[in-house]
Amino acid sequence: HFLLTITKYLVSIFGYASTINGPYLYGDGGTLFMAKWCLGFLTMFVFASLIYITGKNKKEKWIFIITGVIFLHIVNIIRLSILFVFVQNNNDSQLARNHHDIYNLVFYAIIFYDRTLKTTGADHGAPV
Repeated sequence: HFLLTITKYLVSIFGYASTINGPYLYGDGGTLFMAKWCLGFLTMFVFASLIYITGKNKKEKWIFIITGVIFLHIVNIIRLSILFVFVQNNNDSQLARNHHDIYNLVFYAIIFYDRTLKTTGADHGAPV
């Protein structure tokens, strides 16, 4: 429950009280459920796989994979925090259910675009 614990701490900074019970983050205005697919493992796996497959410099691609996975964790915590705050203020569970696919599509598009630039040589500034 690392992600929920960090999310709980982050939202508490902004004045939102919450409690964790199993895969749930409870608040006064609603509850956030942490399903297995919310952990971001698939996104991290796709990211790391594309970097590994398309990278040429072994050291740089491992550095890029590690920093990228850390970045994806941070973004996932921010996403969960924003979602929790949204639910507390709007009590709208429909957006909470639909945001997952939108989040994944945006990140897959960014990863695909990034890897396309790297493998075609259109971008010479980042490690390949």
